[in-house]
Amino acid sequence: VGDTPYTEMVDGQNYFVKELQAENPDPKKLLEEGLAELGKPADPSQVTIRYASRGTTELSKKMAEWYKQIWESTLGINVQIDMMEWNIMWEKIDAGDYDIAVGGWGPYYNEPSALLSLFDPVNGYFNSSKTGWDNEDSAKFKELCDTATNTVDDKEKAQLYLEAERLLVENAIIAPEYLEESPTYVANYVKNYNVSTNGHIKITGCFLASDRCGEQSFGCSPFFESTRGDESKMYLIKNGTVHVGNGEVLVDCDILVDGKRIRKIGSGLEEAGAEIIDASGCEVFPGFIDPVSAVGGMGMPSRHLDNDEHSDPITPEMNLKYSIDPDEVNAQEFYRSGITTIGVAPANSNVMGGQIAVCKTAPQKMKERIVKEHAGLKCSVTGSVKETYGKNSQVPMTKMGIFFLLQEALRTARATEKEKRTEKQNVICSVFDEQSMQVFVAASTKNEIDGILHMMKDEKVQINLVDGFCFEDSLKEIKEQKVGIILGNVNNMSQIAKNRMDLSKLKDLVENGNRIAFTNSCGGYSEGREVFIWSAIEAYRAGISAEDVVKMMTIYPAQMLGAEDRIGTLEEGKDADISIFTGHPVTTYAAKVVHSIVNGEVIF
Repeated sequence: VGDTPYTEMVDGQNYFVKELQAENPDPKKLLEEGLAELGKPADPSQVTIRYASRGTTELSKKMAEWYKQIWESTLGINVQIDMMEWNIMWEKIDAGDYDIAVGGWGPYYNEPSALLSLFDPVNGYFNSSKTGWDNEDSAKFKELCDTATNTVDDKEKAQLYLEAERLLVENAIIAPEYLEESPTYVANYVKNYNVSTNGHIKITGCFLASDRCGEQSFGCSPFFESTRGDESKMYLIKNGTVHVGNGEVLVDCDILVDGKRIRKIGSGLEEAGAEIIDASGCEVFPGFIDPVSAVGGMGMPSRHLDNDEHSDPITPEMNLKYSIDPDEVNAQEFYRSGITTIGVAPANSNVMGGQIAVCKTAPQKMKERIVKEHAGLKCSVTGSVKETYGKNSQVPMTKMGIFFLLQEALRTARATEKEKRTEKQNVICSVFDEQSMQVFVAASTKNEIDGILHMMKDEKVQINLVDGFCFEDSLKEIKEQKVGIILGNVNNMSQIAKNRMDLSKLKDLVENGNRIAFTNSCGGYSEGREVFIWSAIEAYRAGISAEDVVKMMTIYPAQMLGAEDRIGTLEEGKDADISIFTGHPVTTYAAKVVHSIVNGEVIF
């Protein structure tokens, strides 16, 4: 909290589990007392607990067997192991069809809220629908966490976290089992080497001490320095299966990278002085693109949300480029999941929130990372707008207020003489009348989607729905208006089950010419980089061809952002953003990135 460790700030009062263990040295006796309180036979041997595994790997099996052995020997109960895939486990949790399930999480930033917020009964990943925690204590827990978010004083903030943590443990919402540790050995002459709490290695500013081999810097501020300086190199990727991004697949193909661009693609290429990257047996893809990411503007770790202006619900003139925190983008290491470009977007709090900026994900100079500013206008008709302004008794407090403001902003901008228009009116007319950029509208429910489709049906500008979880309920209109869809994280709170999504309907849209893309965001907030590929895999499992899904990860989002001249496909002259996988990441979870190239630089 601030610059002080949380445990130190609360004087070690947060060891609640150890306190419970000390108070209850005989867990079997405690179980017998609990059974008696419930009016059940106080004989643990008559109790059978179902354990839902978090996967079917050998590790998952060993973990399940270990839990079974410990619980049966300590408590005298019977444990039934139900082996299942990770996503099936979550479906059972949502349906309440489980007794015990095991999950794991690592913090994205070094602050107690990184983990406590997961259990927010309304908005958390482990919300009340998953945990069943829906009582006075859960409401108090949310109140404490929300208050802490807006508290400036670190000591006061720490005490709020302490009370929230106490409620979490006392209500037995979680039962901590183990912590993972990874030892790191660093020679004493390596200076400023940093490993974050979530295991991210940061070499920005890292150097070898001068008494060892001269002061040899590996990097400085990511706003100004590349990890390789200004040196340009040539790389020749050999013998890979190249997925162009437009549906074409080239077998045993080579790619010559010269500086920041792709110079040549073909078979049997040779180039003197080029460093060879052997891609034999590997799958080569254009860098994936997340068109509406919140990462970069969320203000981690304090989450001050620099992408979320609350002064006015209509702020189309805001430019996200000036909110991008390169360190925040770097920490996510998107390229390790094949994502080399993100569209940093405003949150969902404003009817018109501002303009998306397109940014590369590798730790390089910012002037090299910005692909395009003014890449799209982000709007929102979700409940987040009401929540933001309604608490201040300010329009819009209702859905009709949201749509009124949107319609009125368009009307007044067009009615104002050009020379008298404000900057926001200039942007509105430029977007909606001159189609200077596409419009990205956050809309999840059928009501929100139908409303924006109706309002935009006569507009010429390209509309893209963001999140769009209930798209199939408005399929006919979406097809007629050729509206694009950027699917939010469909695994977040099991959106597929919650909204009864039939992802096979995406095939109808693909055949109709609608553009589809994916984002690791949900509700305006971004999650781990992995969920981007998980959503793509869900689309493939629903019957969409693997190469059509690849288009949704590459060329379609590039076209939405108006950046297809530089990114989205592997073509001669385009940016050398290339991800090399051990397999096809859309068809198997086992595929791993072995090389990531961004702007012609091998990141790893």
